[in-house]
Amino acid sequence: MERADGIAEETLRRMLNPTRFLFAWTDEINQAIQRLVEGPEFADIGTLERQVLKATREWMALREASAAYRTVTAAAWGRAFGTFSAEMAKDPGAMHQGFRPVLDRWLVVANEELIRTQRTEEFLKAQRALLAAGVAYRLKERELVEVWCETHSIPTRTEVDDLHRTVHALRTQVRTLSRQLAATNAGATQRSACARCAK
Repeated sequence: MERADGIAEETLRRMLNPTRFLFAWTDEINQAIQRLVEGPEFADIGTLERQVLKATREWMALREASAAYRTVTAAAWGRAFGTFSAEMAKDPGAMHQGFRPVLDRWLVVANEELIRTQRTEEFLKAQRALLAAGVAYRLKERELVEVWCETHSIPTRTEVDDLHRTVHALRTQVRTLSRQLAATNAGATQRSACARCAK
């Protein structure tokens, strides 16, 4: 019976946890996308669609990381509001001092709580996960755009970057050759002038 109570308590705790609402059904959707992405690949069939699915998977990971980050920051705001409310309850006359002193007190409380939160491992972990998910999604999005461009015979970002590097290298070579040619011409002109003077 104790085991059943423990399972019921754990289930109820997970059901009432607001962070679970943020992730509702994302695990199931992620698993379905994973099966589609990792399925058999056929030459040039569904290439763009497969890239879209991969980008969708990265987007969902970014969404989950963002929700986790917002949960941590929302908890910090909640704690700040609780501290502020408790301080105001201890000093009922503070509300009659005007808007500015109340606002200043709120800013001090909120700032202290947010700084304290930003130093916690929970916040740093959520921030790292959000940054990593954002970078991964950005890279996947770029891959998707490149596949789309290739499919529609449009130059990709990689090809444009390569072309830019080539043009830059060619301009450098042309400038170098122009300087060498100018120096050679100047030397030839000077030698010619010296030869005429010698006569």
